[in-house]
Amino acid sequence: MQKSVTFKELTEQLVKSTLEEIMVNDVPLGEAINSGMLMPVIRCKDCKKNGTSDCAMGYWAYADNVVYMKKKWNTEYDFCSRAERKE
Repeated sequence: MQKSVTFKELTEQLVKSTLEEIMVNDVPLGEAINSGMLMPVIRCKDCKKNGTSDCAMGYWAYADNVVYMKKKWNTEYDFCSRAERKE
């Protein structure tokens, strides 16, 4: 008689097999996560640069030593590679 498997056990097995099969730069995803190769995404809403002249998600104009934001095109769910988390 076959042993029944709980949903939790099945999910854990699926996640484990998926982490071993997915490759990131020829490294299994599970190893990439544990080694720090992958970084967490910081959304614009959580970024300390959002709405400042350091923000990469807007068009800025400079006049008379003052910075003006001309157009901001990010939403709270966008992200970029230069984000820094708010403290």
